[in-house]
Parts: sequence; C-alpha cells; structure tokens
Amino acid sequence: MKKYLLPFLACLALALTARAELYLYTDLGTLSSYTILQPTGINNSGIIVGTAYENTGGGRPMAFKYTSGTINLFASPGPAHSAWGNAVNAGGTLAGFCDRTGSILHGFYVAPGALYGADFDSDFTRNSQAVSINDYNYVVGTASSQPFIGHTGGWMALLGSTVGNSFSPRGINNNFEIVGNGVFGGMVYNAWTGAITFLGTALGDYSNQAGAINQSGTVAGKVGTTGYLYAGGDVSYFGYGISEVKSINAAADVVGVTTGGHGFVYIRSTGHFLDLNSVLPASVAATWTIVSATGINDGGVICGQSRRLSTAADVPYPGMYVYSAYKLSPFVLHVPIGFAPTP
Repeated sequence: MKKYLLPFLACLALALTARAELYLYTDLGTLSSYTILQPTGINNSGIIVGTAYENTGGGRPMAFKYTSGTINLFASPGPAHSAWGNAVNAGGTLAGFCDRTGSILHGFYVAPGALYGADFDSDFTRNSQAVSINDYNYVVGTASSQPFIGHTGGWMALLGSTVGNSFSPRGINNNFEIVGNGVFGGMVYNAWTGAITFLGTALGDYSNQAGAINQSGTVAGKVGTTGYLYAGGDVSYFGYGISEVKSINAAADVVGVTTGGHGFVYIRSTGHFLDLNSVLPASVAATWTIVSATGINDGGVICGQSRRLSTAADVPYPGMYVYSAYKLSPFVLHVPIGFAPTP
C-alpha cells in the first residue's frame, strides 16, 4: 500500500493567511489475483466498497470491502459465483447484486462483519439489483424492469405504478427521499409522503440528470455537462465538462467523472471545481491518471480508480493499462500568503 501527498491551494487574497487543502493519496492495493478494484462508495468510517476483477480475465467479479487497509471479497451465495458491490451505508452494510443461477441476477448485501453475502430477493422469475442503501438498510434499485424500494430483511416493493417504469433510482437517504431519473429527467420521490418533485421545474430543463442525494435532501446532478445542486427549490451551478455525477456529502461537496475521463471534485465551501489530476504531485502524475471519483464521505475522503500503462514486468498484458483503486484523505494547513508548499 502506497501513500502520496497531493497539494492544492485555495488562496484567500484578503486574508492574513492562505489555506492550503492537501490530500494523502493511498493505493488500496490488491488481493491475490483480484488486482483490478473498482470502488463505488465510501462511508464516514472510511469503509470503501466496490467490485474486484482478476487481471487475467479468467475469474468472475466479486464484491469487495476495504476496511483499515484490509480487502475482503464476497461472492454470490450460489450456485453461481459473481457479485458486484454498489453502495455502503454508515453501518458498513454493502449493497449490490449477484449472479444466482448463471442467468438470474438478484439484489445482494453483505452485513457488517459477515463472511458471506446474502440474496434478499426471493423471486427467481426476475432480475434485480440494489444501487443504494440508507442507514436503516432500506435499499433502492431495479427489479422486473422497474424501480423498487426494499429492505435487506428480505422484501421488495415495486414502484413502477407510482413513479413510472422508466424511473431509474440513483440514491436514497435516511428521510426516504429517492433520487433518480425518468422521462422528465431528474426527480425526487419521497417514499414516506408520496410527494414527487421534478427537478426540471426549478432547473428549466427536463433533460437534466440527477446523480446523488445527501441526508439533508440536496441533490447533485448535471444539465448537459454543467453540474448543479438543488435544495428545497433553490438551484446553483458548478463545473463544466461533466460526464457523470457520482456522489455528494453532507457539505454538498460532489465527485464524479469529466467528459475527458478524469475524476473531479467540487468543493462547495471554496467554490473550487478540480480535475483531481491537476493536483497530483509530479511523482504520482508521472505514473498514474485518476480516471474516476466515485465516492466522497462527510470528512471529504474520496475514493475512485486510477490507471497507468503496464510495463514488461506486468503480466499478462504489457503495453495495456494497469488499474488501481485509491482514496484521497484531506487535511488543511494554514500558511503565509506567498508561501507555496511543494509535493
């Protein structure tokens, strides 16, 4: 496991000091032949989840949890093998989907401390997958080609008749606000009250795409390739050249992927929209390119994936790409104006 210091400056021209926002870069490492890790989420305890793949291409994907430097893999409960991790809640429960029979995919979860994953969909006539989970273990996703809300305890309720079969959930918070996208773009469905909010009304654009929601109900998404934040009818915009909005934290900081295939972060408190590669020290940037930022927790810790060109020492495909999962852990220094810290 390798760590690097990633500096970037947020200068306050009229202040007595300038604030330097710094990140510690950590390579999450690999486990056995599962050398390609694709993180999808991180919680406030720093648990990172996602999907792991073998670099040989011979093995099936497995869901993973990264906790305090340790990677654990989780397969389907069987008889098939594959499993994918999509989200994690505050308690450390992973949610995603798994291959049960070789042709049937089912919603899947891994409880904190569990050695094995479990299927929470009992209907083998359909496919299902969970895309998000709140802190009460309620999950949202798709089943039978329509959205659902369910629980890891073993039940699922289809929502097609309420929000439309085309609605694709992206997230659920602890207030049971479900964000996703339908025929009128981004929308929020409150599963507790039944209220539906079409974000296009405030945005003036019904082709917008919602990406994530935080616990206070702030939604992050994009109109075209410009990012937006929506909260209680108020809209603000950030960034440009955005391909995907992936995650939002309590401070309404946002991460995702640019149209150029790089990870980005928007820091709301400073208004900074940053390509994460632009703040890499030369020692890291010479080798690695950050290609995604997929999760950010309330402490501002980011997870995602980097890549580099392989060498003759890499097997079995020299000349191709080698992928690495990372986390960026921020901290703040206060330094005199005019002083520029070096990597």
